[in-house]
Amino acid sequence: MFKYQPPHNLYKVDGNGFKNCVVSGEALTSGNDIITLGSTGKKWYICGFGKHCSELGQKLVINVEAEAPAPTPIPNAAYGLAASGYQIIVAAVAVVAGMIVA
Repeated sequence: MFKYQPPHNLYKVDGNGFKNCVVSGEALTSGNDIITLGSTGKKWYICGFGKHCSELGQKLVINVEAEAPAPTPIPNAAYGLAASGYQIIVAAVAVVAGMIVA
């Protein structure tokens, strides 16, 4: 969502319009503009009021990337230590129990 107040506005432009602060198409002026980023690639937006883009740098590029695969879980080292400790205790109890029975 782009939030701004008048006299600002918002134009979706191409790469050239972004680089040179050249508006094209119809301005969004609600001050609460919701932009759906439904496809991959670069999306360029500028403020078309006065020289806000060229002199004040009021512009934004968004690079929408393809969805990345989920990361591989990293084994929890603390769990490994706890599991090892548990196994050692169980083994020790078994040895002691075997000595008592014998």
